[in-house]
Amino acid sequence: MTALVAAVVMGGALGACAGETDGGLLVDERGGAKDAGKSVLPLDGTPWLVQEVTAKGKTYKPPTDMIATFEIKDGQAGARACNRMGSPVTVTDDTVEFGVWESTAMACENGMDFETALAAALKGEVASALDPADPNRRILTAPDGSVVTLGYDNGSALLRTKWHAVEQPPMGGMWVRFTADGAVEGNTGCNTLRGTAKVHDTGTIDVGPLAVTLSACLGGGGDYERKLTKLLTGTVTVVENRAGKLTLKGGGGTVMEFTARP
Repeated sequence: MTALVAAVVMGGALGACAGETDGGLLVDERGGAKDAGKSVLPLDGTPWLVQEVTAKGKTYKPPTDMIATFEIKDGQAGARACNRMGSPVTVTDDTVEFGVWESTAMACENGMDFETALAAALKGEVASALDPADPNRRILTAPDGSVVTLGYDNGSALLRTKWHAVEQPPMGGMWVRFTADGAVEGNTGCNTLRGTAKVHDTGTIDVGPLAVTLSACLGGGGDYERKLTKLLTGTVTVVENRAGKLTLKGGGGTVMEFTARP
């Protein structure tokens, strides 16, 4: 049950398409949208959170120790809460249809009511629409009137991912990871690094002084190391974080791109 529920969640995220308008919001071909200065993220390829489920007059939210997340990519829905799960999906302008979910089967001590409500709400074809009150939320409505509210996830995907630099030093191995306990760790390709890092909802990261080991970087690796450590200086801005791609802008205007890998 746990797996099915969390998985169901993820599929719901899929309703928006390029060119869709809803409540004055216009989504362009790149998935961007603007309305009174507000940006709208594309549904496909964007990390999302399941905020709540309303069914039969009662509202269910994930317990405080559970983060229910999902992302849609290339016709597949993937979700993670207590379990990992996935399903093929079919999306139109205003509907999402789920296929058969496959999932791990770990038992959860908390959140079973939340998962049961999700499983009941997101089966087969459900309606999908932008929330007119918030361009970064999506409302999924089941035929029986149950409602699932999805919100843009600008934090948990960043924190749980190991980000590998797109431009690698000759020896490779350059990566960074931000942790839930307020730290940044990584490797420059020849040295390990660690420091404090506080991720804010505003899309910025405050990075403290870095501790870096002192091995010599050969073959031009020192230039890559200096670029990474300069990036991770002071306030770092998250320029993009979606579909497994992360772009950061940091100290002195330094910009680096990263991709998500195990």
